[in-house]
Amino acid sequence: MLSALTHTISVAAGATVTWTTQALALLNRAPAGGQSVTGQAVAGIAAQGSGPIVTGSNGIAAKELTVGPLAEGQQSAATACLNATSQCVPFTATGARPAYAWLETASGTAQRLSTPATPGQIVLCVRDMDGNPMAGGTVTLYQALYAWTPPCPPHGRCAASPLLSTQVSTATSALDGTVVFAPASIPATATSTIGVAATGNSSTLSLAIEQHP
Repeated sequence: MLSALTHTISVAAGATVTWTTQALALLNRAPAGGQSVTGQAVAGIAAQGSGPIVTGSNGIAAKELTVGPLAEGQQSAATACLNATSQCVPFTATGARPAYAWLETASGTAQRLSTPATPGQIVLCVRDMDGNPMAGGTVTLYQALYAWTPPCPPHGRCAASPLLSTQVSTATSALDGTVVFAPASIPATATSTIGVAATGNSSTLSLAIEQHP
């Protein structure tokens, strides 16, 4: 028996990604090592390397595929078959519409720490219009770094917060839809960072990182 692990992927239309597919061979419900697994790709998916893959002691055969570029809505499927039989499983890739992608926070968009601690990474997830993690999506992060100022007093004017620097970064989402950014900061300096991440036509996420004395 052959089963596909992580058998579907959503890829931004026009992007190209590398996808390591895995097929699990079982014999009497136990992992079957030494089994030959052959694959066949179609338009939009190309196999890296030729010849069959032999399952390891864990029963898994892994194969790298190059996926894309796909058109919006295009669906392509590669197959893996066990020991040249009709026991086959598909690995399906769908071209997602990057214009309708949206962002989800994973971690790091709201941080408050004392100097000289280092802010943690900003991790976001890109999802397609159906809510699936989308690989190959482009995310732009705009950051503005200000000098830290204490909270406004109960009465009187708030202290001015000078702008120290600005930063624009771009990242491409991984197979699980994640993108990772480094927060703007100045070592051993109390600062406040305000930022906005954007993808697609209209999806944005804000972030705020404070490094206080």
